[in-house]
Amino acid sequence: MLRCAAVLARGLAGTDTRIVMRLGTHLSTAMAEKGTVVRWLRFGPIRRLYPRVDRIVAISAGGADDTARIAGIARASRSFVTP
Repeated sequence: MLRCAAVLARGLAGTDTRIVMRLGTHLSTAMAEKGTVVRWLRFGPIRRLYPRVDRIVAISAGGADDTARIAGIARASRSFVTP
């Protein structure tokens, strides 16, 4: 969870360093077969930390939509970029 560490470190340091994350999977699909606790442990940090990231690069428009929905953020607010 290097992403979480980066977001937390920026907050502790009090800097305005920009954080860009790249997602390599469709989160809902990856978690579909997992139990409730595993999904909660995976999605909880996403909901708390992803809104504090400056940009998110997704592998597809569907992945960007899925991540925005899980994180509870507007897709346009984080300038999701799809290749």
